[in-house]
Amino acid sequence: MVDASRCISYLTIENKGEIPEEYKGRFDNWLFGCDICQEVCPWNNKFSVITGIREFEPVAGVTEMPLQDVVAMDSEAFKARFAESPIKRSKPKGLKRNAEFLLR
Repeated sequence: MVDASRCISYLTIENKGEIPEEYKGRFDNWLFGCDICQEVCPWNNKFSVITGIREFEPVAGVTEMPLQDVVAMDSEAFKARFAESPIKRSKPKGLKRNAEFLLR
């Protein structure tokens, strides 16, 4: 049985509280969300195809960012950088929490 409350995506996106210390060192630097389930899913591996839909491509300049820059980012910089990204769901507070957790 899968416990969704232990999922990296849940902990970094949906969870509004602190990330429990028991997960320290287990995120492999996933700052926001996770695609591991998609990568290991036998159904996806057998039937999925890469999409040609431009809207599903990563947003330039959003896929990698030093954690210290995330912690130092103010609300206006966050809005500007992530305006076209699902990362905006985390809001600055949530993304900073995730970065601080990874830096501990």
